[in-house]
Amino acid sequence: MTKTDNPNQSVFVEQWNQEDRDRYVLHARESYDSNRYMERASMQAHIDYAKWILASLLAVHGGAIYAISGLREKVLVPKELHLLTCAAGFSVSGVFFTLLAGGLIWLNFQASEHLYASLANPATLYRSDLYKLPSQTRAGKFMNILYYASIATTTVAWLTFAISAGFVLYAL
Repeated sequence: MTKTDNPNQSVFVEQWNQEDRDRYVLHARESYDSNRYMERASMQAHIDYAKWILASLLAVHGGAIYAISGLREKVLVPKELHLLTCAAGFSVSGVFFTLLAGGLIWLNFQASEHLYASLANPATLYRSDLYKLPSQTRAGKFMNILYYASIATTTVAWLTFAISAGFVLYAL
């Protein structure tokens, strides 16, 4: 490198001037620490969220199926029996969408854990070419797709419960 070259163009931070190097290292250290924290937080969120939402949705839909099967013996009108059958079908669909949402959520948290583990690279403290924002990576984009897909399937699972409940109320 010649003296006329800009030292701040190097990927190696130690070749930069002191002020820019200090600023970069401070920022890179904060990003590194944040990514390490997010890796651990993603793992904990994975565990906590899976326990709560999946158990709730499965309990709601399972309880609905049980209640509908109990009502079936008390209903004698064919139209009402058909409505209860439709309600049971929606509850079974709700169980499916709950399991699908759980799978997408699990993939999302696994992807986020691996993404933040890969971004928490100590080499980013001295090499500027290794620094990336999560949204700039393929894994980050995949994570966003999984995130929105899991929201959509969870919403559908709740809607199937509401529709099932509507059929039951209409039948009674």
